[in-house]
Amino acid sequence: METKTNGIRRKRGTKSQPDNTTRIIVALLAGAGAAFLLALIILMSRLESQELRNGLLKSNVGGAKGVDDQVILEEISQGHASLGIGAGLRQKKESKRREQLVEEIEKAKHVYGKVADKFGKLTGSRDGNVLDSIVGEAVGEMNHIEKELKGTKHRGNRVDILHDFKDMLHKNKDEEVERKQQLHDQNADGEGEFAPHLHPRFPPLPPHLKAEEMFGSGIIEDTLSGEKPTIAGITAILQRFLGNLHQLLIDKKHATAPEVIDAYFDLVNTQLEPLEHAYRGREIFPIREDQSIFMSLGAYRDHLLGETLRQAFKRAAYPDKLFVGAVVQNCFGIDIQCRTGVEVKGTDANGRPITEVSDRPPDVNGIEEFCNDPDYKQYCDAGQIRALYVNETESNGPTTARYFASKLWGGETYFLQADAHLRVAQD
Repeated sequence: METKTNGIRRKRGTKSQPDNTTRIIVALLAGAGAAFLLALIILMSRLESQELRNGLLKSNVGGAKGVDDQVILEEISQGHASLGIGAGLRQKKESKRREQLVEEIEKAKHVYGKVADKFGKLTGSRDGNVLDSIVGEAVGEMNHIEKELKGTKHRGNRVDILHDFKDMLHKNKDEEVERKQQLHDQNADGEGEFAPHLHPRFPPLPPHLKAEEMFGSGIIEDTLSGEKPTIAGITAILQRFLGNLHQLLIDKKHATAPEVIDAYFDLVNTQLEPLEHAYRGREIFPIREDQSIFMSLGAYRDHLLGETLRQAFKRAAYPDKLFVGAVVQNCFGIDIQCRTGVEVKGTDANGRPITEVSDRPPDVNGIEEFCNDPDYKQYCDAGQIRALYVNETESNGPTTARYFASKLWGGETYFLQADAHLRVAQD
């Protein structure tokens, strides 16, 4: 028997079939939703796969906690037994997490298979359609993760950040050793054409040894000419200025403050400005490309200078590449009685501080402490310590000391300005 519905004849007892328009609309909506869902599944699958390869998939949240667990497990495997507390719990937790992920993947694969079948029936599409390809790719990704979780597939190399970082720091170690030897050979006894400005080598001790008296006034003339600058020549120029300043302060002992200031600036213009003029707008020395470090130190009666130097060379990764320019502003006890600064000795009846200045021995010379230490004497002998000595009564504040120290730079790659009372971290 046939019935009529809206002008359409169909047999009684048969189900109505959707027309082509309905089929297309349903297919588009279902396809768009399924494609979005499966694209998201593929993305998450790939992310989890990457995390697993990198050793991150070790907790419900992965990421930093997973890295921390892996580092702890590695330390335990290297014999750090003190870190082994709770290691068994971590491993059980990791194993349980893996089992949960395998179960979730199996369920997901089953659900995705059903979704694909229903979609195919609904749209009348055949095997090999676009949705089948998407589902196949997602399932393939999940199979890959499942095998890794079960341990049936070899895991890719985990990215070891610490190991890679150490490799980066030391990858040129052999080249550095070779370059170090070449540097030593070229600098031996001041021979050869390498870094001629470092020679003649002026020793850091004894204090107040004069470079001009040791090497002659020619080193000053060569340096001021702008053609043949040397560390010894610059040291001689600074020492000449300080010697003339010493005499100026004696001659102007009873002069007024403006007279002393005018005389000081006249001395600066005649003794120091020619050096600035000769090298204005350019480096005095060629910059070295050996990763060397120049450490500029200004020390005012600082009893920690020697220990600071010991720390710096002891903790340096490459101590042979560390060079120091130190301006030592001390009371040396030469023609003068050394005195303390203002010291608080107590309080009076009203609670006010009682202060006094008293006599004291000459200040400790940190350069002398360092260079006389058998463990560090080699660096002084190698010319890595450059020192300029200033009577503390003739020092002119930290900025002048920094200026003097900066002039002891010998072309090192890096310039570090620091204090003379430091503790230094390793490397």
